[in-house]
Amino acid sequence: AGGGGGATSLGVLGPGSGPLGPRWGGWEGDEDLAAELKKHVAGAIGPIARPEAILFAADLPKTRSGKIMRRLLGDIAAGRALGDTTTLADPAVVQSLKERYEAKEG
Repeated sequence: AGGGGGATSLGVLGPGSGPLGPRWGGWEGDEDLAAELKKHVAGAIGPIARPEAILFAADLPKTRSGKIMRRLLGDIAAGRALGDTTTLADPAVVQSLKERYEAKEG
């Protein structure tokens, strides 16, 4: 959630991958899967690492060379204005994530 100085983490699962096996058949997550992921992180790493919120996404903001722009994900999570986006391969991706995150977090 916004501005609190807590850690922002990023996990990417593709269909059929990850610690929970092939259960996830596409890019649409649900609250049950989010709860399962939170429980897994808390058990594997510890309660301190349990994510506060999970937002499922089909794509992430990447540069033209394919690097994920984690800085922009942090800006979204902290409620900050987005920094320089001129190197994005697809600016619509970050705008979509921002709108979805704001709608979810209220």
